[in-house]
Amino acid sequence: MEISKAIDELRKILKLTSFEPPQEKNFNKEEQSEKLSSQQLEIIKRRFEHKSSFAIIAQELKLPEKEVHRKFLYAWQHLQNQNRYEIPL
Repeated sequence: MEISKAIDELRKILKLTSFEPPQEKNFNKEEQSEKLSSQQLEIIKRRFEHKSSFAIIAQELKLPEKEVHRKFLYAWQHLQNQNRYEIPL
């Protein structure tokens, strides 16, 4: 149930930001690497384990909420891609 709520929130975020031009130059090298940064992992942890809102996470990490959304989306997509390409034993 919490996952479907998170997916709904992601859809809302994507609808709000879909009209903005892509800002590829703002991505850090760490976001382009194969591993997630400690900050991205922290955002994922707070979001899923502590069930914190994006606004609360942004406030606690002293980041703009939009940046928290972006880092979360990148990390979430990265984790989804990892699971998708795992070879089952």
